[in-house]
Amino acid sequence: MVKVFVLGASGFIGFAVALALRRNGHRVYGLVRDSAKGVSLAMHEITPVIGDILQSASWTSVIESEGIDIIIDSSNVGRDSNKILTEVKRLGEARLKGLKRGPNLGFILFSGTWVHGDQPDARDIVNELTTPTPLEVVAWRPAAENQLLSSSDVLDAVVIRPAMLYGGSGSIFSKLIAPITAAVKEGASEVKVLGRKFELAVIHKDDLADFTVRVVEKISYVGALSYPLFDITAQHESYTEIIEAAAKHMGFTGSIVYRDPEGPMAVFERAILTQFNTSSDRARTYLGWEPRHRDIMGQIDVYTAAMVANQ
Repeated sequence: MVKVFVLGASGFIGFAVALALRRNGHRVYGLVRDSAKGVSLAMHEITPVIGDILQSASWTSVIESEGIDIIIDSSNVGRDSNKILTEVKRLGEARLKGLKRGPNLGFILFSGTWVHGDQPDARDIVNELTTPTPLEVVAWRPAAENQLLSSSDVLDAVVIRPAMLYGGSGSIFSKLIAPITAAVKEGASEVKVLGRKFELAVIHKDDLADFTVRVVEKISYVGALSYPLFDITAQHESYTEIIEAAAKHMGFTGSIVYRDPEGPMAVFERAILTQFNTSSDRARTYLGWEPRHRDIMGQIDVYTAAMVANQ
């Protein structure tokens, strides 16, 4: 059994990971902002810790008192991630001083494949060793990744970069198809949806969680790799085909007009429409991981129902 502390435990990634770890018999603690979210964690056998991730005193004491083995950061606090790493390194250094022998404190950071930027030619392959060309919305991430990976003297450090996530509730796809839901209710004959024709890299949240469990269970081995960074994706699928198949299952029979990114969310919307060709070869090679959800189109009715239910 590994004791794991999840930062952002009520979020889309954090909750899926926490559940997967608990299903595999590990002791899981989760940081949340309020008691209502804490109750939800407790119902799933996850020990809630109420606090603010940027107020480190509210959670670092738990790391020390409970003898946490691994910290997972799924919080996506942006440029403030360096503050979290500073605290975790302090904890790691204190642990090394207090132990004559034993494993380093583990730290897993969720980044994302948007650091690869937009690759106009889908045939161009990018991977973990490709120099990042991040989009504006994640411009800070490569520095955060490198800062963590350079801390291997005091931490078993691992970076995981998932592709576009889907599955269950809370994914970006729910918001993408929201205009179609409204069009169906209104009986509209045309709807505008963010999009363009390109190949989208996707990964089901449960497959990401499964990979994370594998990393947790072999953290000393993975952290000792020369470059413990992993791109995680399951398949590349036509973005417009996903949207149009979802619309069909929602009962929309009108025309879909794809619009460009616009307004205050334009920077984020441009990131959604990012094309790149990456793989999970390193995840397969080092941890024997294989995604179980590799046919988003084959079960688009199931996924669409989940997306609509989350709106």
